[in-house]
Amino acid sequence: MPPTQSALSVGKIIIFWLPLMMMVFFSALTLLISFQRAIFVNKNNTKPITVAPILEFSIIIVILFLLIKIFALAGAVAGTAALVIGRMSSNIYLTFPVIKAVRNKKVAN
Repeated sequence: MPPTQSALSVGKIIIFWLPLMMMVFFSALTLLISFQRAIFVNKNNTKPITVAPILEFSIIIVILFLLIKIFALAGAVAGTAALVIGRMSSNIYLTFPVIKAVRNKKVAN
């Protein structure tokens, strides 16, 4: 393959394009988790926001192991996928407690 203007071959550009596109979702998920955490702080209920990062970290480690060792994905792709899947799991874990907290109209003083 002939090099492109940036001196990267098309194959390398394709390999780095996927992690870049996956990080778009990571930004949106970070915004969502910040909103969820704000609701818990407002309601004085910090237990879910203590458990969520532990869950996120654990899932990131497991996904990294699976994608690198078992599926033989490149480090950048595996790392980005693990980060996005970990953040998604944290958001999903917090969804139902957030709904419950929002339905409870009592606001912290």
